[in-house]
Amino acid sequence: MLQIENLTKLYGVVIGVNDMSVELPSGAYGLLGPNGSGKTTLLNIITGQLKATVGEVRILGERPWKNEAVMKRIGFCSALDILQTKTTGLEWVTLCRNPSISVYSVTHSRPVVLVCRISRALQNPIRFITA
Repeated sequence: MLQIENLTKLYGVVIGVNDMSVELPSGAYGLLGPNGSGKTTLLNIITGQLKATVGEVRILGERPWKNEAVMKRIGFCSALDILQTKTTGLEWVTLCRNPSISVYSVTHSRPVVLVCRISRALQNPIRFITA
């Protein structure tokens, strides 16, 4: 599902991501690291919002850069998106699952909620939901 080969992103002389290679099958993954370690840069490259300086990224077998077909098949919520605190958890899952769906079209997210077993909490605005 995700293949990264010799990925590097440079901002002038500053290194955002340095010669990264990984292959991940379908599934759910977390990305952890200290501030400034390249997490956001990596996610922006994977989701086609930023072009790598060197290397290749393939998601679902395709290059994400300027590829609308790939973006329609994935969901991505940046750190800034959490500012939507009046949105319910269910609306948020819907939006993150597919950004082309209206935040109020919650029908498609019900299977995700049932799998996670958090449907009751998702009825509340996200500002009241704790980790």
